[in-house]
Amino acid sequence: ETGINAEYGGGSEGCVKMEFKLGYIGLGRIGYGMASNCLKVPNVTLWVLNRTKEKADKFREELIESNKGLEHKVFVATSLEEISKNCQIIMTCLPQIADSKLVFLDKENGLITKWAKPGQLFIDFGTVDPETSKECYQAAKKVETHFLDAPVSGGPLGAQTGTLTIMVGGDEVAFNLALPVLNSMGSKIILMGNSGSGSNTKAINQLLTAIHTVACGEAMLLAQKEGLDLDKVYEVLMVSFGGSNCVKRNWPMAANGVKGEALIRNIVKDIGVITGLSKGLSLPLTNLAAGVLRDANEQGYGLSDLADIFGYLKEKKTP
Repeated sequence: ETGINAEYGGGSEGCVKMEFKLGYIGLGRIGYGMASNCLKVPNVTLWVLNRTKEKADKFREELIESNKGLEHKVFVATSLEEISKNCQIIMTCLPQIADSKLVFLDKENGLITKWAKPGQLFIDFGTVDPETSKECYQAAKKVETHFLDAPVSGGPLGAQTGTLTIMVGGDEVAFNLALPVLNSMGSKIILMGNSGSGSNTKAINQLLTAIHTVACGEAMLLAQKEGLDLDKVYEVLMVSFGGSNCVKRNWPMAANGVKGEALIRNIVKDIGVITGLSKGLSLPLTNLAAGVLRDANEQGYGLSDLADIFGYLKEKKTP
């Protein structure tokens, strides 16, 4: 028996006793914190790869500076071939669907299609469409490897603190193999079902996030127009039916001018996934919220936080 099943004893109990050879690709706002938390896993070595090597080098330097014992546990890879050669579980968190397809499925340089070793486990934390996840899963099966779609919710802060929600699609065997690693990065990890189920669940979460984000901005705008104390309105909403996690997060940020990292351009990308899934359905609120967020993105708010939709709405003139 070769690969992850043999090396990790075929289950979570065996995993704890064996060395974890982990790879992480994509050290962006979410990936940076997630990769750091991988080092909580017992008996771990971690290889990281980033589009700009300088960021990967900085990641390693910062970790070693805070803990000298990590010098022989964290390494920087320079290619997909190198990270595949050294790792049994390889994770990605990439900004665009095209990036995930390129990294996993490129015929000349894909992790799955070119460099895979039997028994390896691939985990995609990015927000992609379910069809891409299923395509990666099927390609992985052909070369006797595992693939999980595992998008996350919780933003950069959740990634840093290891409190992400991770929604997973794929086989239960692969999920159980991944669980010790997933537990290092998230506080709520759920196997949603077959391949693509994680990506589907993330799309539903983003649908509600889009609607609640716009609704929160509109509610703030109306409260301000009527001269209400925004802090007191927030206090009421937090114990009323009108409250939500988006209100809990975005309202005080917008009211106090706090800058965040949950970018509007990212949810606009996710809206594209939702639009593809919702063909044939009537989703009027989703379509309205999507229109607002797309316009905000086009008006220069793409790199602003979701909470800044309040500022965008304030600038809009009443028809």
